Amino acid sequence: MNSIRLLRSVFRMQLILRGLISAVLIFLLVTIFALLTADLSSWWFDSLPILISVSLWVRSHNPWDFFLFVFVALSLLGYFRQVQGVLYDRYNARILVNLSRAELAVSDSPKSAVSKKRSELNGRRRLLESLLKFDPLVWSLVGLLIVLVAFQHFFAAVILGTMASVIFFYLPIMVRRFMSMSETDTGSEGFSSNSGALDSYLEPEKNTNGLGESPVASKTQRDRERAEQNLFDSADRMFTLVNRPLVRIRVSWPLILVALVSVTLIAATLISEMSAGGSLPDKGTLLILLLVLTSNIVLRFAQSAEDLAFFAAALELIESSEDGSESI
Repeated sequence: MNSIRLLRSVFRMQLILRGLISAVLIFLLVTIFALLTADLSSWWFDSLPILISVSLWVRSHNPWDFFLFVFVALSLLGYFRQVQGVLYDRYNARILVNLSRAELAVSDSPKSAVSKKRSELNGRRRLLESLLKFDPLVWSLVGLLIVLVAFQHFFAAVILGTMASVIFFYLPIMVRRFMSMSETDTGSEGFSSNSGALDSYLEPEKNTNGLGESPVASKTQRDRERAEQNLFDSADRMFTLVNRPLVRIRVSWPLILVALVSVTLIAATLISEMSAGGSLPDKGTLLILLLVLTSNIVLRFAQSAEDLAFFAAALELIESSEDGSESI
């Protein structure tokens, strides 16, 4: 967790700015749809008559049509943020390189620390990417929580707050569990089902004719054995990467379960409260928007928390090793 605190201190203003933008967008989006689906006799329609026309246009459409509109809008926003992220990545990469150079300058043995600093640089880059996804989602979650309280959906707000608290509590536990895994252990588990066949296939052929081999044939055999061993090592790394998602699910499944249960409970609560209060179908569009935003934010928040824990654990292992190698 020290690596997370370091990156948060270095990129504090950028994280706060991104978080504020995310929270404000969530709050404004829900507020606008709430105004447009409110009673036309409300005081804000007298202040802004244009809202009456917009509200009537919204109500003339099937509420479920706006599910597609919101989905498209979120997808376009996601693509825009990806393009914007490239520009930020270039700027952030320079900061990370300067940070590593400053640490290397005060190192007692710069030559031997080069390999470790190279691994730390890559690990910090991956952790920063996760942090830049996680922190804005925290702010979005807070914005959604404020909206639910403002609209008097208190039970849904309690569920959302409880879910966030559980994930924050489980985050350092995931980091410790990821750190307790070694790459050889996880690789051997996923590799065991295939290692027998590969062992027999890659086992060097032995000379069984009882005759001596020529120097050329002996060199060829050694080259073949060396090539087969390299192939075996590459296959081992390949199976480690293939099985890594399953290994990560073994650690993060409680987090995924909590997110899915929370989304289901919040959806059932919102539908029940709006139906009991007589808000449907007039506020069907607002309901759809709340359901889409809640499921999107909660599930992405859980996924980003798992990514953050995984890369934080990897960076902690890099920093604690002598040569900068990590084992997950």
